[in-house]
Order: sequence, then C-alpha cells, then structure tokens
Amino acid sequence: MLLIPKLFVRNRTVASPGDKRGNFPTDPLQVIADWASAGIEMLHIVDLDMPNNGPIPNANLILNCIKDHHLRVHVGGHFKTIDVVQKYASLGVEQMILGSSAYQSPELLKGAIQKCPGKIGITLDVKNGKVVIPGWAASSHKTAIDYYDQFAEAGVSSCYYSDIVESNNDIQINLDGIRKLAQHANLPIYFNGEVMSVDDMAALLLVEKFGVAGCVLSKALYEQRLDLASSVTYLKERSQIGLAEETIMED
Repeated sequence: MLLIPKLFVRNRTVASPGDKRGNFPTDPLQVIADWASAGIEMLHIVDLDMPNNGPIPNANLILNCIKDHHLRVHVGGHFKTIDVVQKYASLGVEQMILGSSAYQSPELLKGAIQKCPGKIGITLDVKNGKVVIPGWAASSHKTAIDYYDQFAEAGVSSCYYSDIVESNNDIQINLDGIRKLAQHANLPIYFNGEVMSVDDMAALLLVEKFGVAGCVLSKALYEQRLDLASSVTYLKERSQIGLAEETIMED
C-alpha cells in the first residue's frame, strides 16, 4: 500500500488543510524535496491556484516533482474546463482528480475522459453511511457502489474514497464499507479519509488485499502528528504481510 502525502498549494505557497500547522514549511519546493527524501513514490497535489483557462501557475512545481524527484503525481482541484485538464496531463500528471466537477458537470467529465483516457479520477466520500457530494447541501440517496459504477462506466481510472463514521466528535474509519467497495471495484482505490495515527494505517492494511492501493496522509503531516519517513517504512514493511494474511474482514 502506497502512502500518498497531500500537498495543498495556494499562491504558490503551502496551504494548511486545518487550523494547526505549527512550524510547517511554507515553501512547496522544500516540502516536496523533504517528502521525496522520506521515500514517497506518489504525491497528491491539491492545486488551489487552478485557473479557469490559460497557463498553469504551478506548472514548474509539478515538473519539479516529476522530473527532479521522479514522483508519480495526481492533481486535484476545481477543474472547470477540458483545456485545463489537458494542460495538466501535458505536464506528465498521472491522474487528474475531479471532485465536484465530476458530479455537477457530466459533460466536463465525459470530455476529459475522451481527451485524456486513462488519466481521470474521481472522489467518492461517505459519512455515516451516506454519500456526501461536494457542494451539495444534502447527502445523496445513492450508495457508494451506485456512484462508483456510474463513474467506472463513464471511463474513470481511479477513485479517491473515504468512508467514516462520526459520533460524539469521534471519527472512525469504516473498514467494512471500504472493503465492500474495494471488493466490488476494478479500479485503484485510494483511501482519502484522515489517517491520523499508526493505528489507522494498521487498520487500512487489513483491507489492502481487497484492492486498496494507497492511503492519503494530510492533516497528520501538517500538524506533525506522524513522521513521514517512519510512516512510509511502516507501510512498506507490513504491506506484503497485509496481502498475505487472512483477516477477520473476509466473508
């Protein structure tokens, strides 16, 4: 299972996903170099400078990841035009991850898949058993598998998926929900919920063999709750064990 740090970039500086960032660096090039040295293979960039059209402000940053550090790069953000999707693809981005655009603009999704086949991913988030669609006030009545099937049929290539249960300010990863989707899916599934501890990573290893290809690390890095190099090593050392061992998650 890959550990995929998420880098938020705004105004060409590192933006924090939460209120706490302590002394976390603000130079994205420094952060990328540090994370590459920690042994990561893939990086998810949330480009908050994404344009509606025209040049990509963070193009050099993305090229630095790909050419200088040899990282696989996925980019998320508010894609509004097929032209912009193509420009990210031309930089060598492996997957452009459409969030709300995939739900709200089916024609954009269809066009992006046609112009960049094999390079379009989507996000799918579940909270307390309900699919939560970015920008929609109410939860959907469709299941996660319903949406997955819809997007897979359209031709997407990856799915960033989160499934959490929240009660009394306690947030837990819903392993059963992740297992069911991963078993159903035939695309790479990346867990996109908040991984906050070694225990969370250990739990996700239990469902790795069902098709969970990686997990995203975000707030825990910015809040310095987890050391990235140690976390990468932890998953690498235990990943194959997770694939080989039988677990109580099996039917």
